[in-house]
Amino acid sequence: MGCAAADKGKVNGLTTLSDGSGVCIGGNDGCGDCFDDGDFNPPSDERSVDKRQKADIAGSIAELVNAILDGHSADDTARANTVKNVYSGLADEYKRNVVVCHTDHEANFEGVEGTDWYHEHFEVDIQIGGTIGYEVYVGKAGTFKRNGDGGEINWGWSGVLAKDSEEDGSLLTFATR
Repeated sequence: MGCAAADKGKVNGLTTLSDGSGVCIGGNDGCGDCFDDGDFNPPSDERSVDKRQKADIAGSIAELVNAILDGHSADDTARANTVKNVYSGLADEYKRNVVVCHTDHEANFEGVEGTDWYHEHFEVDIQIGGTIGYEVYVGKAGTFKRNGDGGEINWGWSGVLAKDSEEDGSLLTFATR
């Protein structure tokens, strides 16, 4: 491995080693803070990229996309599990109708909030994007209309319906439970 050689050019702002086998990553003033990558082959000018470098770039992009997709999949699993655990746990404990919802919605439970029915907000940590917020409703009788996307990552409920769900399952009318 050679020492940094400014006359050999730069790659991503890092000085190329004198033998072209790597770049300096610490300071660009000598040996010891450089690394050697046997596959490293900097382009001869800034506009040319050889086939091997294109393959490396494509591989790096594929790895990044896969990491994002894996994180997204893990986030979806965590969200779905959280929704189910919250609505089923609260319904079991309080013997009331329970709805958990992330998307836009309208909740109209009978009685006085805080006495006859309850509303809370919570956040689920996700790998990509920070947190996702959910609203939780626990009540006796009332209606709930989901205006946004369905699916187990966005909403779930447990309760007794006064009639069949309407509007493709997005409108629920709960009986007293």
